[in-house]
Amino acid sequence: MEINNKEMALANLGGVIKDIRKSNDLTQEEFAEELGVKKNYVSMIERGERTPSLSLLANISDKFGVELHQIFLRAEMPELGGNLKRAYYLAKILNDVDFKKLRLLAEDVAEDLELEPSASDEGSRNKIAN
Repeated sequence: MEINNKEMALANLGGVIKDIRKSNDLTQEEFAEELGVKKNYVSMIERGERTPSLSLLANISDKFGVELHQIFLRAEMPELGGNLKRAYYLAKILNDVDFKKLRLLAEDVAEDLELEPSASDEGSRNKIAN
């Protein structure tokens, strides 16, 4: 049986919810009680059989200190695992970087240090300038 994108997304989201629960050393019953839902519902979410509401996800975010966007990112990119927070902040930093200014700064530093650019630097410089 082939798994479609919706089923995969639900399974990934369920896995994220399970990871959050386990990282807080809670049983499904304790987690459900904390959230005001039934244990069976938590179990079905974790197995990808039910879709948690946005309200429930926001509740999980608030109670367990996981930002809501991180829940979705972890579900979208499960291969990041525990490195999600680092990947998110790195992406945010890289988004704010002005690479042209960074290149000019690097050239100034290289000049000050009297370094000669290598052939690979020249290729990189041409790519950035374009």
